[in-house]
Amino acid sequence: MNIKPTVHQVSPATFNAVNHATDDVTMGGLLSKPNISASEVKDIEKAMAQDGTIDQGEEQLLTALRTGSQVTISSGGQTTTLNPSEINFPTPASVPNRRAGERVAVYDNGTYRSAQVMRVPNAVPAQTTGRQTDIANSNSSGDFATARTRMLDVNNWGESTVRGANFSLMGADGKPKTGTPAVGDYVRINLPMIGHADDDWVQIQSITDNPNEVSITVRPSKDPTSTSNATDHFFTDAATNTFTIAPAEGGGVVAKVNGRNEVNAGYGVVAGNGQLFDAVPGMGGQKDQWHHWTNYIVQND
Repeated sequence: MNIKPTVHQVSPATFNAVNHATDDVTMGGLLSKPNISASEVKDIEKAMAQDGTIDQGEEQLLTALRTGSQVTISSGGQTTTLNPSEINFPTPASVPNRRAGERVAVYDNGTYRSAQVMRVPNAVPAQTTGRQTDIANSNSSGDFATARTRMLDVNNWGESTVRGANFSLMGADGKPKTGTPAVGDYVRINLPMIGHADDDWVQIQSITDNPNEVSITVRPSKDPTSTSNATDHFFTDAATNTFTIAPAEGGGVVAKVNGRNEVNAGYGVVAGNGQLFDAVPGMGGQKDQWHHWTNYIVQND
């Protein structure tokens, strides 16, 4: 009796990436067995990350790649079966272990060329409008306690930046503050290359501080030193930035900045042209600042 294999649903992007990885079977019969390389596995994982969450079928696909098991996947009415007797699967070490439901994102790894997939911290709000930004840097020999100290020292974040960006912690009353930040505090930001003469302001929405993770989520806000209640930032108050440090997989520490719902407020260079300068090293745009910030946070010296 023939038993039909379980069919695992995956996203269209994932299905297409799998087909691309195995399409060398059609190369005129020159290859006796098609191969899924480690780089093609990374392409499959990046395709999985496009919708922000690892689906159950995608978890099963990764498990099959990691164990050399047969797996049947489907998307949009199309179905394909990967059979280990017909395909050279990659070594287990090259296949990530992702869980169904895990929140993930594709981010530039600091080289401005290649991209990787990272887990998204639980504190990061859902993405519903505008664009999102995902930046991360890790240090395999980094010290979590050192990173935590830097993370909670907002007044010295400017040491990490390019082109003279500055960050100042302000209390809920709008007056300068030293020490550990608290929910309700403000951060006054001066980011060059934004094209906005005044400072930009965010307010701290939430803080997590435990041995496994430290995170701070901020949202564009009014200037607490002004009588105006208008949001004073190059993004609208729909946006958030979540700054996170955590122990890195395999040792060390990782720092992340996850921006969500980034809608331009309608002024300045970045507001007028979306991601202008963001992908150009040294220009001082938003992504460039956060690449430098994450690297500063995880370094030991």
